[in-house]
Amino acid sequence: MTATTKQNAVKNSQTATGEYYDGKVETIDYLENMLVKFLENNIPPERAYDVVSALKYLSPRLGAKADQPYQLDLMKAENYIHRARTGKWLDKEFLDPFEGV
Repeated sequence: MTATTKQNAVKNSQTATGEYYDGKVETIDYLENMLVKFLENNIPPERAYDVVSALKYLSPRLGAKADQPYQLDLMKAENYIHRARTGKWLDKEFLDPFEGV
């Protein structure tokens, strides 16, 4: 992450609002730290990104959006974990029960 990107992230986090923002631990900070750890453990960058993306959906934001069922976040996380394992996305029909939500 470049210094400019980090500065923008800090600026954005300082102005973050929304019903699922609790201001305790910044999810982006946790995810960036996890990405570094995964890369240090020799996980290929593409697969490390997939795992970090799954963690995003399993973070404190899980179930926090009133207009979306928590199962949608779980399904998205599962899709990223599947991609981390296999290099491929699950079939599109996997998310169809929640299409348009």
